[in-house]
Amino acid sequence: MLFETSFLGILIPFVAIALPIIFLFIAATGLIVLIVSILRKEKYVIGLSLLLFGLILSPIPFIAEIWVVHQRTWNEEQGLIIVNAIEKYRSAEGTHPDNLLFLKPNYIKILPKWKHGFLRRKFIYWIDDKPNLKFCSGMWTGVIYSFEDKRWYRSTL
Repeated sequence: MLFETSFLGILIPFVAIALPIIFLFIAATGLIVLIVSILRKEKYVIGLSLLLFGLILSPIPFIAEIWVVHQRTWNEEQGLIIVNAIEKYRSAEGTHPDNLLFLKPNYIKILPKWKHGFLRRKFIYWIDDKPNLKFCSGMWTGVIYSFEDKRWYRSTL
């Protein structure tokens, strides 16, 4: 599971909960306006519109959050394939590889790609003072694997 370090990591789940409540409030308001309009024998377009608007939009943030969690889980699983190959390389060679192509074909047959990404579809690997493996998990966030802690961390891009 990801360790949330960014403001967006806190904001996005909050929005996923708050938006459906707002949309359901709009739907309830629309229902009230619709009932009052029918009882007064007036046009009920506004009430019906608000009701449908709220009911149709309320599940969208939940669906989006489920999709994002599925995407991250799948990408972490694919990333662990690369992490295991890097660890095997380090055990055999005594150092981390300079790039992912050094892993082929002895340590990994095919480099996995992550899915549902925004723009890029490859895992990014680099070494500065320590090795880093990263994939994008959304428009504003990425996920970095810590070889020291042996876990994924969310970071802003």
